[in-house]
Amino acid sequence: MSNTLVYSFAPFGNLQVNPAAEIATKIQSNQNHCSLCILPVTFGCQKELLSAFLETKPDRIIGFGVAAGIPNVHVECYALNEIHARIPDNEGNQPSLVPILQQGPSAYRTHMDVEKIVTDLHTLHIPAALSFHAGLYVCNYSYYWTLHLCHLHQIQGLFIHVPLSPEEAIRQTSSQSSFPTSMIAEALTHSLFS
Repeated sequence: MSNTLVYSFAPFGNLQVNPAAEIATKIQSNQNHCSLCILPVTFGCQKELLSAFLETKPDRIIGFGVAAGIPNVHVECYALNEIHARIPDNEGNQPSLVPILQQGPSAYRTHMDVEKIVTDLHTLHIPAALSFHAGLYVCNYSYYWTLHLCHLHQIQGLFIHVPLSPEEAIRQTSSQSSFPTSMIAEALTHSLFS
């Protein structure tokens, strides 16, 4: 049985509750050999990620982030070595067009079977798609550090973006796609842990 480190993020922007953190918490609560870490939404969150990694010594790391406006689950194939923050992080930092790791590769690709995960989600009636760009904000930042750790320690890593929850979508100033967190969590649990 794999020892999995699952992580997500604190709320940011105008979110009262981060739907991705709800999903990560639901997944972790139903699994043995699964640890949870909630990261700050900062360009420095790799410190907490590294601490959780050293403490749990996982065989794989799976991150979850929310992307307002997407209509389906995005299974992210790549992490880019770039930061371009459209909005400040939760500490007020807003770097623009800077690398994450000065001497790092321009991108890392996950070695997990992303096509199988998308197929599994479709089978369970969850709208899902492959994504080749995890943005340039804190989600991508954490994913790059995740895959960097995976590269160094020869383990697997993945990042998944989810839509807003209905509860958070109705708080937005404009109409946004949403999907219930409980349904996404149940389907991802089936795909990632069965």
